[in-house]
Amino acid sequence: MRYLLIFFLVITTSSSLSSQNTIIVEAGPIEHTDIDGHILDTYSSIDISDCSSIQFSVDYSFNLPWIGSGNMESCDDCPSCPCDPEDPNAAGCNNATACGWDFMWMQFLIGTNEVDSELIGEAGTTDFEQFGTYVSPTFCRDGETEAEIIITNQNWSLTETNTFENVVIICWEGTPEITTNSPICNGTALTLDGDAGDDSIVTDWEWTNSGTGVIADDQAQNTTAINAEDNEVYTLTTTDVNSCTATDEVTVNLSSSFDATLDTPSGGEVVVCEDGCASSDYTLEFSFSGGTPPYDIVIGGLPFPLTINNLPTNFITICSGPAGNTDLNADPIILSIPSIFFDLQFELISVMDQNGCTGVINGGSSAVIDVLLQDKPNIDPPTVMDECLAPGETINLREKYDEQIGDGEYVEWLATPDLTDLITTPTAYDIADGNPVYAAVLDDPCFSDIIEVQLQIVPSPIITITEPIIYNC
Repeated sequence: MRYLLIFFLVITTSSSLSSQNTIIVEAGPIEHTDIDGHILDTYSSIDISDCSSIQFSVDYSFNLPWIGSGNMESCDDCPSCPCDPEDPNAAGCNNATACGWDFMWMQFLIGTNEVDSELIGEAGTTDFEQFGTYVSPTFCRDGETEAEIIITNQNWSLTETNTFENVVIICWEGTPEITTNSPICNGTALTLDGDAGDDSIVTDWEWTNSGTGVIADDQAQNTTAINAEDNEVYTLTTTDVNSCTATDEVTVNLSSSFDATLDTPSGGEVVVCEDGCASSDYTLEFSFSGGTPPYDIVIGGLPFPLTINNLPTNFITICSGPAGNTDLNADPIILSIPSIFFDLQFELISVMDQNGCTGVINGGSSAVIDVLLQDKPNIDPPTVMDECLAPGETINLREKYDEQIGDGEYVEWLATPDLTDLITTPTAYDIADGNPVYAAVLDDPCFSDIIEVQLQIVPSPIITITEPIIYNC
């Protein structure tokens, strides 16, 4: 019987049920025997937010017919009963006078508003209502998101059973959902894509907006808009096959415009030493005003354009060396360029933020920085002469060897073969501080190779007079 009723429900409610979704509220069956009064089954907070229109449906049955003695007692059988299901135990209805009113009362609410009800057991009930399926009219959701069903049953005898099952809501899923490409860049077209749980039951799509954006086709399911404003609201209204409408809306965000600058280093150019890297004074720096980091940049002036995605730092050090030494994840980024490609002009071609917006390059095509390769200066090992030094006596390294080593260029004297380990007083070097010493020629900003200088120290003879010398004149 249960499956027969479901089949009856399907063929009587719609000729296109495949276009609907059935929300099962209570599969049942729920049976109430000898209630000796009334009982409520309440189903609240039923989510209907995806529905543009709905119907309620309940299968019901009574184990006894309505007509005849000893069966279910309808309101006709209790003449003094007011037959008000809201006051089911009123005098004349409550079995106190050998007449107990039997009924099933279904109430259907959308939001907090009762939109329909069905009372079985009212005056005029016949045996045709001993069992069946009640299907409500179709209702528009009208912005409400929840439904409620209340089923009240009353009977008074061990021989009486009220049963209901297959409590469902038939849902036409015409509620729209909007997808856009927001946030968008200023001047970029806004894509407006509409969707519904079941597009096939939507008869009309209509777009509206709150600002200056111009919608290409406001009657299309998917369309575009130009000149959209920041915080502009776009609304999509659908109309389903039951002439019910539903809406969705989105607020569009525009990414702010931004600009980027390739800052010019000191001197206006970058000098890279042969087989070395540019010093910190020549580090390239990018600055950004606005936009949403991280940024993607494209650099020109190299043998081929270089794209760096998700720029990890705003600084780049250029080196002369194998391209394989490039490290785009370092801080600063290491950009190693084979010497054959020097000299070159370094240029920021384009920049894009994470929202896909393109920034304005300050300076335009003239924002180019020359990158020059400077050879290492020559360094000549000196001819080291014996030095006679008394204890505590110092040697002037600059006076002795600078001209030989540097041929007029500046010489850095080092305590170890490390350019940071400088001898602070090369004009008064104490041999006790270490021997050998090291030297490098500086042709700013480039250093020569480092050489070792082994000093040749000969101690001065020491004469000790132990007795006075007496001369006979």
